[in-house]
Amino acid sequence: MHARRDAVSRRPAASRPGNDLWARRKSKVVFHFHKFSYAVRLGMRRKERTIGPDIRLDPADCAEQGGSFPVRVTGVGVVAAITVSGLAQEDDHGMIVGVLG
Repeated sequence: MHARRDAVSRRPAASRPGNDLWARRKSKVVFHFHKFSYAVRLGMRRKERTIGPDIRLDPADCAEQGGSFPVRVTGVGVVAAITVSGLAQEDDHGMIVGVLG
């Protein structure tokens, strides 16, 4: 597996440093499931599950919170994640939908 790193990261002056960690944790969920993080969250809630050892993900490293979308390349798969962190998870998700919509 290739190492992942932030290609572009922008943080408004008013944001907190912890938002970078949340963004990384959301992105890891996208790369693992190849779905947007809010869909993973809703699916897990429906099944009454959470990130943890039973699905081989460490909750300290991954977060099934809204705000990260996969970027797919035809014939290649998921190559990146667009991630927003700092608002309520529904708003993080909505911000990406608004930009891509």
